[in-house]
Amino acid sequence: MPKLAIIGDGYSAAVLVYHVIKRGFNPQDITVFGLNELGFGQAYGSQHAHYRLNVRDNLMRIDPDKPDDFVQWAKDNIDDPGAHGDAGSFYRRRDFARYMKDRLKAITQNTPIQFIRDHVESISRDDQWKINTKTGQYDADLLVTATGNPKSIPNFTCDDSIKPCLTDQPWQGDWAQQISPHDDLVIIGGGLTAMDILASLSAENHNGQIKIISPKGILPPPQLDWCDQPEKDFQWPKITSASEMLQVMNKAMGAKDWLDREGQERFEQLRKSISPVWRSLSDQDQMRLKKHIGWLWQLLRYRAAPQTVAAQRDLSEQGQLSLIKGRVKAITACHKPETDHKITVQLTDGQVIDAHHGFIATGAGRDPLLTQMGSDGVARLKHGHLDVSELLQITRPDGSIHKDGFALGPPTVMSRGDVIGATTIAGEAALIADAIIDHVKDVGLG
Repeated sequence: MPKLAIIGDGYSAAVLVYHVIKRGFNPQDITVFGLNELGFGQAYGSQHAHYRLNVRDNLMRIDPDKPDDFVQWAKDNIDDPGAHGDAGSFYRRRDFARYMKDRLKAITQNTPIQFIRDHVESISRDDQWKINTKTGQYDADLLVTATGNPKSIPNFTCDDSIKPCLTDQPWQGDWAQQISPHDDLVIIGGGLTAMDILASLSAENHNGQIKIISPKGILPPPQLDWCDQPEKDFQWPKITSASEMLQVMNKAMGAKDWLDREGQERFEQLRKSISPVWRSLSDQDQMRLKKHIGWLWQLLRYRAAPQTVAAQRDLSEQGQLSLIKGRVKAITACHKPETDHKITVQLTDGQVIDAHHGFIATGAGRDPLLTQMGSDGVARLKHGHLDVSELLQITRPDGSIHKDGFALGPPTVMSRGDVIGATTIAGEAALIADAIIDHVKDVGLG
């Protein structure tokens, strides 16, 4: 039987395992490479009680054929009164991880999958795929790169001496023991991770001052009770340039904004069918769009759970939370004798902020594994991500495709335009699973 290697241990890897086994692939012929439990990853691996999904339960789907599966499972298996509100049910991330674990157990029927708990350093290709880890090399007939979002790499300097006073992976949610209730805090970055931190601090009655530094000085808007109606999906016209695409989007959105239910519905209709339009643009036009509206797209796309927005509002009303527009230049030790602050954050505009503890929540960095695949000629990169075909097959530098190599989730984001979402990734995992089964039949590997 063919051997399938899946690089990654998060949601993308887990739904791919689910779909290939559903189509008859032997679990014993699957090898997963990662450091954490399958399906947990960065997004759902946190065991923190106040870290919630940023979308409601009926949008968390692992199987397009069973759209309400998580909704029903949650009713039977989750006791979380705080999840429910006017915009829907937003459960804890750790509970969605339990759901993933349960569904993987059911689909594998307890047949073990080989799990290599090691870091993959490089991938090469000759007659087979070669996966090189810190401790060994492994061969595979089929490969899927599903590595998730890499750790952020700050573009500012930071003294080694103050690193104990910084949390650089706050999505794990294990930082609470490092701070006291009276500490003054600074959060660098204003996305969903920052909102998770605020929700936790509010729930734990933190009473120190909290400052958030964000380049645009804007935090994510709340998710509203917008309707997911496939029959209303937007039909894009033929697009030939970035300016045309912006004109169509502006016309489709009209005067609606992100705090309007209809505005969120219209945005979702645009987003769901954007991949073919994005792929039709030149690299230059894609970069123009990324430069000019990438930040706005991120804010519109990654809206926050109502619980986290409520926490942000409460902290602001209590006078504890300040939002600062700016960029960080450096973080150094605080040397002011009149205060017990530990760190000093210097901004590029000259502002200086002192605090007891800092959080780096600046978003995903660049994946060194993808960079290696590009530099070694294994794959063609698009703005630092893997270039893939319509079937998610990895593209070679000469434009041809690897029929036995695929990518799923964050590694494909610049090639697909917008894919980072549970429902989208689940659908694309099913697409890859079909392509894998077809390829096995075509070349007689089965």
